[in-house]
Amino acid sequence: MNKIVVNIGRFLIFITLQVLICNYISLFHFLNPYVYIFCLLFLPIEVPKVCQYIIAFFTGLIIDFFALSYGVHTFACLILMFVKPYLINRLNGQKSVKEKDFQIFENKPFKWMLIYVVTLTFLHHLLVVFLEVFSFHSFFISLSVVVGNTILTTTLILAIHYIISPTTKKTSSSSTKH
Repeated sequence: MNKIVVNIGRFLIFITLQVLICNYISLFHFLNPYVYIFCLLFLPIEVPKVCQYIIAFFTGLIIDFFALSYGVHTFACLILMFVKPYLINRLNGQKSVKEKDFQIFENKPFKWMLIYVVTLTFLHHLLVVFLEVFSFHSFFISLSVVVGNTILTTTLILAIHYIISPTTKKTSSSSTKH
């Protein structure tokens, strides 16, 4: 029950943060962080697939409503949730998904977390930017926006993750000679 309350609170905080603050941030007139995907990236593995897709759909729908983006974020969130288990399997070196095999995200090394967050964030931003532009006319400009947003959002998501996630510190018992 505690995990459910924590995840609902996290969801509400990040959606509010995105809608009230991040949607109005425009660094260099083209960089816009999308920190709301934090909720989707770190949604527990135990959540049933149907619920994951419903959460992704409504998350994207809420962002689309406030950003006036006509379903772009909804589509990107659904694709993100579809690709997520395959990426986790690939990073873990597994061929099939077994929920019991997954470790909690907090126990993963930084390199694993970086690859995970960068890949899914890049995919999300690639879909959002190219669906908003809906043209390959200015491909390299759009790609630079995707890369810039990916770097900014990844930095924020990893910083937030390591700030709010509990760390498991192993204390080594020192042997004393008597």
